[in-house]
Amino acid sequence: MAKVRVLLPAAAVETVCEPAAVRRKPDDPYTAILSIYYAVAAALARGSYSLADLEPGALADREVLALAERVEYEIDPLTTFPKYFSGAVIVTTKDGRIFERREDVHRGSPERSLTEADIIAKFMDNVQRALGRDTCERVREAVLDIEALPDAKRLAEMLSPA
Repeated sequence: MAKVRVLLPAAAVETVCEPAAVRRKPDDPYTAILSIYYAVAAALARGSYSLADLEPGALADREVLALAERVEYEIDPLTTFPKYFSGAVIVTTKDGRIFERREDVHRGSPERSLTEADIIAKFMDNVQRALGRDTCERVREAVLDIEALPDAKRLAEMLSPA
């Protein structure tokens, strides 16, 4: 990729773009979460952006950090903020091709609700990091069939460290 432009609302710039030098090379998860440069670079390099991208090894990934240097932002003239967290990503390849993705209504808003499958996938991706896959699957099943549990004690036991 030769260049990546991110269009975002002016209200987001101070939070996720500045100071640029710090945001481009986050050295801790908190800074990474608040970095449009890192988030976009990680998503483009890896095909997704998740909690795994906030681990120390991921934060030091040279490919992602090099790509973050090529990310620039512009104020989105078509923003639907504050109603929605809208924006766009425009990628220009080294051979001059341009790819654009725009989201006017963010996922998870009432008008663009997450599906049950989306929620379960996010749960599995995030929770199995702490509980392991087997325990995570048991918790998922218990939550999906929570009406069958006699009380919350069993669920609490599943969530407690051994």
